Amino acid sequence: MADLVPYLTVASPFAALAVNVLTQVFLLRRSAGSYYMRSMLVGFSFGAFALCLVDVLFLSHPQHLPDCVAEFAVRVLSYAGLSYCYFHFVNLGQSSIRVRIYSELVDNPIGLEIGALKQDYNEKTLVETRLQRLTSSGDVVESDGRYFVGRHRLVVIARILFFAKQLILGKRSEFSSK
Repeated sequence: MADLVPYLTVASPFAALAVNVLTQVFLLRRSAGSYYMRSMLVGFSFGAFALCLVDVLFLSHPQHLPDCVAEFAVRVLSYAGLSYCYFHFVNLGQSSIRVRIYSELVDNPIGLEIGALKQDYNEKTLVETRLQRLTSSGDVVESDGRYFVGRHRLVVIARILFFAKQLILGKRSEFSSK
């Protein structure tokens, strides 16, 4: 078993990512695509649990506690980074306007008129569609023409994403100047 420890050390974040992906895909298919964000969060949690389980069972050595803690921190950061990349890779297909337009064109062999595309994908329609999704899920509530946070589950996710963007890009968004 001692011969496998170096390989497990390197492979455990990837194995945890595999658990993340498989859990997310299973849940998404089981719910017929209804709980996309929930499946991503549960998949991430299962992957993190798997990472901790492998670490406790195979990689922790009480006699070398400081080294184990440092190595575990590296594996957790590696898993978090891999999961962040996976989330955004999957999200490209989920929300990218270019991908959606392309798939609509593929599904319509006779083509689509520019007027229909502009009507479906103008900025006002996109904002209204997103707000409608957020209000129907209860994540955002509308009162007297103003929108407020309803459920806070997306606030946590948004803060994590903003933190990661701030860390990677040095700003909260790729569109902002700060």
